[in-house]
Amino acid sequence: MTRKVISGIYKISNIINNKCYIGSSIHMNNRIKQHKRNLKKGDHGNKYLQNSWNKYGKAAFKFEIIKWCEKRSLLIYEQAFINKFKSVSPNGYNISPTAGNTLGVIMAEATKRKIANSVKGFKHTKEARKKISETHKGKKFTDAHKKNIGLKSKGRTHTDATKEKMSKIQKDMGIWKGRHHSEETKQKISDKAKGRIVSKETRKKLSKINKGNTLRLGKKHSEETKQKISEKAKGRTAWNKGKSSSKETKKKLSKALKGRVPWNKGIKTGPLSEESKRKISEALKGRVFSKEHKRKIGEANRITKLNI
Repeated sequence: MTRKVISGIYKISNIINNKCYIGSSIHMNNRIKQHKRNLKKGDHGNKYLQNSWNKYGKAAFKFEIIKWCEKRSLLIYEQAFINKFKSVSPNGYNISPTAGNTLGVIMAEATKRKIANSVKGFKHTKEARKKISETHKGKKFTDAHKKNIGLKSKGRTHTDATKEKMSKIQKDMGIWKGRHHSEETKQKISDKAKGRIVSKETRKKLSKINKGNTLRLGKKHSEETKQKISEKAKGRTAWNKGKSSSKETKKKLSKALKGRVPWNKGIKTGPLSEESKRKISEALKGRVFSKEHKRKIGEANRITKLNI
């Protein structure tokens, strides 16, 4: 039994001025019905065809299927018929001279708004989302593709209202709830961030964002989390080991701290509890101090005694 072909090329002709529109579709009957419906409503995407329909009326137009063909041959036949009937504007109603290509076609603002309004509030079903997810699984972008995405997004900023909406959607959906990065992903993030220099402008923005941030205020790490952090830090060389701040940096730090009230000013801590002493002792076990470090600690202790 042969499979029924439902794809092909169609022609919309104006029998008064002999202009036409050539199109192709994988579902011919549905596509022609859609053209008729949009033209009657007055919101067809092709302004040339819509204007002509408004001027001459429904009776002036003829819809016909001029070629049935397989899906893989659609663009070849469509291009051949566009050339044959010279259907490109101003001789016809086709906007683009190339079959299946809308490159260079500029949509009117009204058309853009209609398209935007038509998809507003649209949501994929769970089944559809699952299919989309399955389709994208294992798909990897090329470096060129990644670069293009990056360039397209560069300089784009979301409004505060949009950020709030995105945050709410993510919270409601629980996108990251219970999810953790794999060790491989963590390593990739770490490697990518190495040597990255944050600009003054970015630091200023981050500082502004974090001002008044009480996200972790009053929250404490669990003993398990503390243990993990401790294990991970073991044997790691501190980023500032052997480095000393320049005179300029010291001057900046001094200036920034001037007039700032220490967080512990006026707070009487009293003697350390036995538990605190034990924790400090455990934390310092196996740590070797340099001679310079010991000398500094000694000097600090002597000054403390003199002040007392």
